[in-house]
Amino acid sequence: MLPKRIDESKSTGTMLLTNVYIGQKMGSVKKGTIKKLLVMEALPKPINFTGGMDPLTYGGSFTLERLLGTVPVEEDGSAFFEVPANRSVFFIALDENEDSVKRMHSFTSVMPGEMLSCIGCHEKRTTVAKPAQALPLAAKRAASKIRKIEGIPGIFDFPRDIQPILDKNCVSCHQPSKRDGNILLTGDRGPMFSHSYYNLTIHGQFADGRNRTHAKYEPYEIGAASSPLMEKLNGEHYGVQLSLGEIKKIRYWIESAAVYPGTYASLGSGMIGGYQKNKQELNNDSQWPTSLRAADAIRRRCVSCHTEKSTLPLNLSDERKLSFWKPEIRNKMLLTSRHIVFNLTRPQQSLILLGPLAKQAGGYGACFITGADKKIKPAEIFKNTEDPDYQAILAMITAGKNKLNEVTRFDMLNFKPRPEYIREMKRFGVLPESFDPTKEKVDPYLIDQRYWESLWYQPVIGE
Repeated sequence: MLPKRIDESKSTGTMLLTNVYIGQKMGSVKKGTIKKLLVMEALPKPINFTGGMDPLTYGGSFTLERLLGTVPVEEDGSAFFEVPANRSVFFIALDENEDSVKRMHSFTSVMPGEMLSCIGCHEKRTTVAKPAQALPLAAKRAASKIRKIEGIPGIFDFPRDIQPILDKNCVSCHQPSKRDGNILLTGDRGPMFSHSYYNLTIHGQFADGRNRTHAKYEPYEIGAASSPLMEKLNGEHYGVQLSLGEIKKIRYWIESAAVYPGTYASLGSGMIGGYQKNKQELNNDSQWPTSLRAADAIRRRCVSCHTEKSTLPLNLSDERKLSFWKPEIRNKMLLTSRHIVFNLTRPQQSLILLGPLAKQAGGYGACFITGADKKIKPAEIFKNTEDPDYQAILAMITAGKNKLNEVTRFDMLNFKPRPEYIREMKRFGVLPESFDPTKEKVDPYLIDQRYWESLWYQPVIGE
């Protein structure tokens, strides 16, 4: 006879970690290093339009992750704590500075009233526990409750939570008119992401694991602790010193997969040249009249110098065969990707226009040619903004801006999710059948939350 392992009257279960220092690549971590576990939740999707992760991330996580909070780890490496029942949870081991030492790359769950245990951190599945000389310290006390992290949102949204920090501390030096280090950190929208989000991604400023599989990470190899961005927040970079609260937000944004939107309503929407059914179908502009004229101008005026790996995109949807789902960060083509050279918020501030425009006309004057004497000299491709080819490229970008304003992105005030999202929310009972998004206010963050809550286990009371 096996005793019943669950108690349906409870909304939580408990987890016992015997020793966090036992497991894969943990030999170099000294006992006492890990002080707490960050408890995370992988959030279910109500709908999907593609097998990729766009536009949640650029080559990174496929799901949103919620920060539930932290639980303590004892000196012997043990932990005993409650977790919500029937929800997908995973853990990140933190040291005294809240730096991530090790991260769980899968998830687990407990039934109501159930207690699960594990031997260590990434221990081999075939490993069995050795007879203990004494009970783990955590097992001698009541299970810890998850403690929320003050001042940190449960689910991050880059434009809402991170961009204001960049606007305050970074944009003065990293904007179109002053592009130090050739880095843009403005919140201007590209065809799929903001320029700041894209730049931080392709320049490897956060170590979130990206779309890598079967990676046996060393301690401190993944997370905020190994992210170059964190090194720029202490006053040594341009003398910029962020507040502790701002640093904390950026830290936990990285730990929660460094996502772009904070809502699944963003899926399949707000993109020019976006993906659906693993094909680039959403608002593909390659055959728009404005795009055809711009492509002709780019071929005639730019492509002769931008050859091979530095070739410029010919339209707003042109990925140039870059791997969208697993971009190689060191690929130089990313520096001239469609996601950064086109500005759909301020079209005249697009790099593809500023680069070849003469300085006296307000551009960068960044183009050079090799003369007959084989000497490199400046080349003013566009002497002024009246050049017909300049105007053709500007017209394409402006058409993209207008289309984006029509279809809307999640961070726009007039954003409306796709009909399929509303349909599924009605099917799940989150929205009433009578709900009309054309007449009623749509708060995708609230709708998402209600969707997740509808899946939470509710205890059975009585018979």
